[in-house]
Formats: sequence, C-alpha cells, structure tokens
Amino acid sequence: MYEEFYGFREKPFSLNPDPNYLFKSRKHTKGLTMLEYGLASEASIVILTGEVGSGKTTLTRKLLQRISHDLTMGVMTHTSRVTDNIFPWICHAFGLEHQGKDTVTLFEGLNNFLRAEHKANRRVALIVDEAQNLSIDDLDEIRMLSNINVDDNLFMQLVLVGQPELLEKLRLPELRQLAQRISVDYNLEALSGPETALYIRHRIKVAGGTTDLFNDRCCTLVHRESRGIPRLINIICDAALVYAFAGGGRDIDEVLLKSVIHDRVLGGILPIRKAAPKKSNGSSPRTEAASASGPTTLTLSELPTRLTRAQAVEYLGRRHGIPIKENTLYHRHMEDTGPPIVYFGRKPLYPVAGLDEWAEAAVSDQPSGAKDADTAPPPIAEAS
Repeated sequence: MYEEFYGFREKPFSLNPDPNYLFKSRKHTKGLTMLEYGLASEASIVILTGEVGSGKTTLTRKLLQRISHDLTMGVMTHTSRVTDNIFPWICHAFGLEHQGKDTVTLFEGLNNFLRAEHKANRRVALIVDEAQNLSIDDLDEIRMLSNINVDDNLFMQLVLVGQPELLEKLRLPELRQLAQRISVDYNLEALSGPETALYIRHRIKVAGGTTDLFNDRCCTLVHRESRGIPRLINIICDAALVYAFAGGGRDIDEVLLKSVIHDRVLGGILPIRKAAPKKSNGSSPRTEAASASGPTTLTLSELPTRLTRAQAVEYLGRRHGIPIKENTLYHRHMEDTGPPIVYFGRKPLYPVAGLDEWAEAAVSDQPSGAKDADTAPPPIAEAS
C-alpha cells in the first residue's frame, strides 16, 4: 500500500516472523546463541521463554536457517489443537505417515525413524512452539522420547518454546523429571528504549527505506506504549506509516503517532497500558470502588484525546463502572518505570500535575496550584 511511496521493497513492520528482519539486540543475540549451544552440545532439553510478541518464533526460524547438514529438525506449531494424543503431531513434524494409526504404531514408526537417522549419522531435534499450550500429560510424553537412546547416544533433542506460563508448568511436581533434564534455558526480555529506536531503524533499513522516518522522540513514545515488545512496536509503526501515507506526508511526527495510539487503544485493538486487574470479592464494581482499602489504577492512555478534565473523569467512570466525581481524579507520573497512572478513591493522593505531553493531550483544564508530580511524595493508599 505505502511501500512505493516510502521506497520500501516490502513492508518493514509485517507481523510475520521473518528471520531476515531479526534485530540482533543483546538479548536476542544471547537467545540465539543459547539455542545453538544447546543443539551443538546435544543438550537433552532446551527451553526458550518470553512474553507474547517478544520474538521467540523469529529466533527459532533464524535457528532453522543456520542448522548444520547433519541435523534433522522437526517443528511442531499447532499445539493448541493437540487433544488426547501428541504422537500424530510429532510424526507430522518430521513428515512421517500418521493418518489412521494407533498410538503404539505411531510410537514404533517414530522410534524406527530416529534409529534410521542415528545410523545415518544425523542428529534429530524437535522444536515445539507455544509449548505452554500442551497438557501435563503431553509434556511428560515428550519427556519420555528423550529416553530413546543407544550406547549413551541421544536420539532426539527437544527445544520447548513458550510463554512464561510454560515455566509455571515445568515447576509442577508432576513434571519434575522433565525439569531435571533441562540443560539450557533462556528467557527473552523486552527491548530497552535505545534498543527500540535501533530496532525501528533496523527494520526500515532492511526494507530499503531511509532510517530517519521516526525521530528520537517518536521512538521514545513507541517504546513507552509498546513496553519494548517487538510485535507491538510493529503494530504501532505500521499504522503510523499508513496514517502518514493517507495524509500525504512522509515523516512521522508525535502528533500523528499519538493519534495512532489513541485510535488503537480506544478501539480495544492495541493491547497496551491496560487497567490493573481488580481483586474481586464477589461485590459489584461500585461497591469495590467505594469500600476498597486502596485506589483502583487506570492508565491515562485509555482516555480519548482533547477531553476536558471533567469529561475525562466521566469517561473513565462510565467505562469502568466506578461512581466518581471530578475531585477524585489524581495522577502520579512514574518516570521511566511505567505509564502515568490515574487513581480513583475516596482519599486524595495529590492533584493532577506535571503531566507528560501525552497526558496533557488527554486531560486539560488542570487545577492551578497543584504540586508537581515529579517532586511529590509517592502515593500511599489509605483506608476509606
């Protein structure tokens, strides 16, 4: 759509996990190194975890590009569809016939395949993506495959890739045998602010564009809203390019970027800066808001832009079912550690003040004489 306008060979912020676009941040480089080390050292089980959209699948696809000729790789991706038998999916990952066969026959066929590869001096590894979706029984079945060996030679290595919930499962007593076989594990963290800017410019450069489309302030805003998650960075940046193209402009400025973020957040599409989860005790939101010992936290990016302060209070109260009045809107600026927070509660913390630019676009008509949020003491939740 906008590729020719910007001189791109292809879309730079596609959501498809393309290993050619892998940004070699310190975190991603270490993750790839750990995967390669695990395979080269013939580790029994290798674990790679990370939040949704952190780049795990891209790393595994890069790994597939770099495997040696003596390694046969199988990739199992549709883990959410596994029901009561995992063996057909494992056989499918290696291109083995599995239709209409019972579990014993499937296991025998897989065993024969592994032994044939071993005789041909080829190692075998199975990558299981989204492994957190597998049941405890399925994970234990996979663990049992690592028992297939001859003369201390491992027939199949396992690479389990998943979200943090995978680690929670591996800590269960039922899976302690599997956990004890893990030789290499790595958690892929989000990008830092400087890494986010480099990531954006890296993808634009790979696509054939000029790297000055997003200035430093825009990159900072993208990082704040995306929390450094590559997939969310791609969503924001791709939408910004569409907005700029539709408006006939070339450069991305902060006003346009804030409009993109506002539209996505308000529409519930972009999963960023969500409200903190509420603790439910069986009462209604109104009762909880009125009687909670601490304030309810909501983020300013939930607000539509260009609202007056009174309108902002009304909007958030209506959206979250909380009976509030204008004088109960308070703000704390969490510099470099998180988004601005709006507090609702019966006990005042301190008034809205010292808002950053995005918050100023969201809430106007602030009270005069308020304390500066950067110098005010940390808020303390008081009992109602």
